Amino acid sequence: MALPLVIFTHGPSWFGLEARHIAGRGHLSAEDQDVIAFSRLFCMHSEPSGRLEYLRLRTSTAEWRLGIQGKIELIELNADVIFPLPDPLYKQRRFLPLKALGFHHQQQHQQQLIALLDAEQLTQLALDQRQISR
Repeated sequence: MALPLVIFTHGPSWFGLEARHIAGRGHLSAEDQDVIAFSRLFCMHSEPSGRLEYLRLRTSTAEWRLGIQGKIELIELNADVIFPLPDPLYKQRRFLPLKALGFHHQQQHQQQLIALLDAEQLTQLALDQRQISR
């Protein structure tokens, strides 16, 4: 069984969201004001500079646009390369949307570690920070 994911980079790291929560993708223009940059949620710092794309997330509580400054890809991960965080690590994580780790096989037998995020918890984080509204 394979899980469709949309993965993206933030700095040197890869993150992934279940593709079923992604309702669209696009490029941002200078006029776009209703986009929350991933860096604001992950690092709690100011907006990134440079070109941004967005992913439109649709969850049970809101539909909103997540700004990404990096690569974005659609992949499938087999269930046997997805590992939920062990309970002690899960309880002590600082970024609450983090729920599992996965390994994506790339070219030349290299593996890329992907931090798998819960779209509902990412939405809740944006709501809690008053970055988006319901």
